[in-house]
Amino acid sequence: MTKDSEFKDRVRDRMNKTGESYATARSQLDQRRTSTGPRVTAVTPVLRISDWRESRAHYVDWLGFGVAWEWRESPHSSSAVIALTRAGCGLMLVEGDEPFGGSWVNLKVDDLYALAEEWNGRKPGSAAVIANGEPYDIATVRTVDPDGNEIHWEEPVSAVEQRARDERAIDMRRIVQEHLDAGRALPTAQQLVDQVGRPIGVAFAVLNEFPEYEIATRPE
Repeated sequence: MTKDSEFKDRVRDRMNKTGESYATARSQLDQRRTSTGPRVTAVTPVLRISDWRESRAHYVDWLGFGVAWEWRESPHSSSAVIALTRAGCGLMLVEGDEPFGGSWVNLKVDDLYALAEEWNGRKPGSAAVIANGEPYDIATVRTVDPDGNEIHWEEPVSAVEQRARDERAIDMRRIVQEHLDAGRALPTAQQLVDQVGRPIGVAFAVLNEFPEYEIATRPE
């Protein structure tokens, strides 16, 4: 595939994401091609922890972070990924050996495909874009340094897609409340996704809005 056809594919991909016309999408990408390169717009540290109960007292009870979402492979599992937020600041905690190892940082960039193209120009085949990186189905490239430290480069979803996800979150909240009102067990994140749609990160975020879910998944 030639460079020109690759660029046209990126223009069409941007059109699908943003709803822009071909001319507008091409103009935006042309500006990025002639600038100093894609911009890093946000940084999220990912920290290893040994016990979420103790870390909750530190980060939530003391420092005032809120739990955006919490992922566990099964209820009461000792392995978890927890996303915390406060006033626009985000960080993630990882408990146990799974699902990730080592240390890493999440970086948000405004044109991930251009960045991957830049890296592949220096070292062909070195950067592969994961189109639907979990849990939020965000385009991601993972780079690993010689010591095993990772950077997860992510491109945020478009405003159009974010509005669609906000609407799915409303439907998910309704389903969870219906379960509670009927005295039924809470749905799992996967069940919400099966009924409403991806990404599973939105389902986890919705479930964490309900105290009943936090109690049900708290490690014993």
